[in-house]
Amino acid sequence: MGREHAGFAFAAKGSRWITHRLRLQGVGDAVARFWAALEPLGDKWQRVLWQLPPSLPADPARLDAFLAQLPAWPPSAFEFRHPSWEESPAVAEVLARHDAVFCRAVTPAHPDPPPEPPGPAPYLRFHGVGGWYRGRYGLPRLQAWARWLRRGNPADGSAWVFFNNDADAAAVADASDLLAALNAAAAP
Repeated sequence: MGREHAGFAFAAKGSRWITHRLRLQGVGDAVARFWAALEPLGDKWQRVLWQLPPSLPADPARLDAFLAQLPAWPPSAFEFRHPSWEESPAVAEVLARHDAVFCRAVTPAHPDPPPEPPGPAPYLRFHGVGGWYRGRYGLPRLQAWARWLRRGNPADGSAWVFFNNDADAAAVADASDLLAALNAAAAP
């Protein structure tokens, strides 16, 4: 892999074939192929994101059966596109039982942090402000996200944050601003 950074890790996005075509059912062979392709990353592979289609409503039993087929490591995060998933206490229970977490999608319709603290190892995907995949969040908004991440976050400070607002290099600038805001929030 060339030069390595001690704190660097990979997160992989689960196969669209598994999430959108098979819709988490009958996925044994597909999961095995996906895991085999990422095994060379070794212990640098730390998370898997499964982004479900907006046409798939909450189905805790389907989610539970899917998670039961996955290896214990690395842990999974789920970006649910149908709102019923986040409204279901049974879904939260299934995720907790399998050490999986919600991925909060930060979208043009919901660009600000919610009131509740993030919980263990938050996983965020910033998809754009003012439009999908574009626009700058800006330092004031990212300072609010930094405070949200610090509140309720585990002692090790772990969080997974991705910027998908890549038009005009906004993702790079916003990631830099969020990192600065997190570092400022950590200072005494």
